[in-house]
Amino acid sequence: WVGEVPSTTFEIEDATWIDRGDDPFLLLATDAGLYELPWVGERVPSQVIVVAEEQARAFYRVVASIDASGETTVAVASQEFGGIFLSADGGKQGTFRPIGLTNEDVRTLAVQQLGPRSYLWAGDVAGAGDDDPGKGVWRWELRGDENPPAGWEPYRANWHAGACWSLTFDGERVFAATHRGGVLRLESGLAAPEWQELDLEAGLPAREQRFLFAELNDVATAGGLVLAVGNEGVYRSDDGGVTYDTACRREFAEAVTLPETWLFASGEH
Repeated sequence: WVGEVPSTTFEIEDATWIDRGDDPFLLLATDAGLYELPWVGERVPSQVIVVAEEQARAFYRVVASIDASGETTVAVASQEFGGIFLSADGGKQGTFRPIGLTNEDVRTLAVQQLGPRSYLWAGDVAGAGDDDPGKGVWRWELRGDENPPAGWEPYRANWHAGACWSLTFDGERVFAATHRGGVLRLESGLAAPEWQELDLEAGLPAREQRFLFAELNDVATAGGLVLAVGNEGVYRSDDGGVTYDTACRREFAEAVTLPETWLFASGEH
């Protein structure tokens, strides 16, 4: 960041970049509403009114997606069970409409791109207690100003992992970071997809209770590599999310030794 860093009096929950013409903007989901911060010119956050009757409505998440025609869609997830709002016009003020999931505690939004089609996924944090299986996730096909015929499609089959804290995609494969199930996998292209649970020996940290994984806060994937992060550190999978190994190891089984009068050197000295 070049120049003075802008400060806010509200808490920022999430952020994403969008472009309007040649100008980039940072959209901020905050506990005081949705804000946009221009990258060029005077860098002062300005509020984007999503709900005219409730201008200070708070938001947990904001995501953006560019469709095949180059149009930008923006979605935000409300706090306090307020549902999801969608703008098919770049997140401009006055362009948001409600698309449902009211009374659901959605704190995860992510966009899956499959060729010319795009899907908005939403994860619920119900099930943060160890006895609650959770509600899983939902999917909404992005069609600009039109609603998809199926509306929100639930994906709950074989979901017992509690809260969903993060979602990411590798083609049609969906990965979910969860409260107690580690990283779940879903083949979304199947006719009747079910969430695939990890083996207890998959390598992710376990809880003190038997048959439970430690909570994971985030998951990401690229080029076949899957990364998951929680309070125990970062874990990586090179086999499509089947097994994991720590990516922040402090102790190593391999050792390279030198004679007592030698030193390791990083290059020519």
